Amino acid sequence: MSNPIYLLTEGEYSDYHVIGVYSTKEIAEEAKSLFPDSEIEEKDLDFTPEHPPGMKFWCCRIVDDIIEYCNQIGPYSHYQRLSDYYHTGIAGDNHGYYYMWAKDKDHATKIALDRWYKHKAQEAGIS
Repeated sequence: MSNPIYLLTEGEYSDYHVIGVYSTKEIAEEAKSLFPDSEIEEKDLDFTPEHPPGMKFWCCRIVDDIIEYCNQIGPYSHYQRLSDYYHTGIAGDNHGYYYMWAKDKDHATKIALDRWYKHKAQEAGIS
């Protein structure tokens, strides 16, 4: 069930800011008439993205069998739309990026390493 609110915003990037939050579009439009460069954004109050219970979204990067980083990222990050990504760099380093839902950093690291070694086994013709 949707419970919309209306944000009046202005600016871009580091200058982006919320001028006000309104319960109806009509009130937001009235306020907008006072701020010529503003925009009205509709959002759902109390919205929480769908996600597996107890899980967060993670991105891990592995370079030559070593976890370089494993960070929680937002579930609507552009990374979520990507599949796992493998690459051999100019210097010959092999690296991969892994995106997954996990309970915590240790869980995400385990998932990423499992995928890394599965990829390496497939490359070697073992799996």
